[in-house]
Amino acid sequence: MLSVVEPEPEPENETLDDYYATLRVSINDSTETITNSFLYLQSEFEPSRCLNWPESTAVLENLVEAHNTLSDPRLRREYDAKWMRRRHRYRTPQTWMAPVHATYSQKRPLTAKQLAIKAARKERLEALATQINRNDQQIVHGRIKLEEIMAGAKILQAQFDKIHDNLHSVPVPKARWRRIFKPSPTPKSNEELQEQKLANKQELMQIYGDLSNMKAEMDMTRTMLDSVGRRAKTVIEDYTTVLQEEMKERMDDGSDPTHRPEMFSLAVWLDNLGSAQKARIKAQQVSETIGAYGDRL
Repeated sequence: MLSVVEPEPEPENETLDDYYATLRVSINDSTETITNSFLYLQSEFEPSRCLNWPESTAVLENLVEAHNTLSDPRLRREYDAKWMRRRHRYRTPQTWMAPVHATYSQKRPLTAKQLAIKAARKERLEALATQINRNDQQIVHGRIKLEEIMAGAKILQAQFDKIHDNLHSVPVPKARWRRIFKPSPTPKSNEELQEQKLANKQELMQIYGDLSNMKAEMDMTRTMLDSVGRRAKTVIEDYTTVLQEEMKERMDDGSDPTHRPEMFSLAVWLDNLGSAQKARIKAQQVSETIGAYGDRL
């Protein structure tokens, strides 16, 4: 008959330190990560740097003990098995879904691979920011140019409307009391009227020519803004994606995830892009209005 050997029960008063929390790592981290974290914490809690904190020596001893246990594969397996047994025994419904080993929110030392990825991401952000700034300058200059052209076109349109209305208006007879107290001026001859009408038509043609030139310039500027805007939008999307990756990495490391200068620049770029889009739509409406002036000649 086979006999089952039951494991010896652990003493109830036995304490088991959380070595993973001591080294600020998780149970899934590799030995290399554990060693890097140990070296980082060892430099932070050196007695020479903690002269006003006598407990630093005890903390340093705990770090050494935790590292010696977790860096050895056999001791680490034994420690994990013992920790899991104790955790299963004392687990409560509130902590059942909690992670096995809690980690601190302080920054961990980065590996060489992580440092290389971070440097490449920073270089990528700088390159994208340079492209966006170049596009942003073109967008701002194009928007200002459109606004200046539309302001000039508005003045010429008002002049065109005034001359056109005077040219095609029908004279209204004055009231009787005005004819009595303010006699009408001497009527112009037919030749004078024809000369004035011809001069008005020539002025209308000249104004329409200036408006046509403005329309062509507005169309070219709108096309440029449309092309640069699409290119800038694509680059901004790439910049936002890379920035979100870095923010997520900062959150995972327990660092401050905010990028105040980068987020401010992103808001400025998007605002300029939106203003240029509004100016482009308004310029298109003005261009269509100018095109209808040819039918009024």
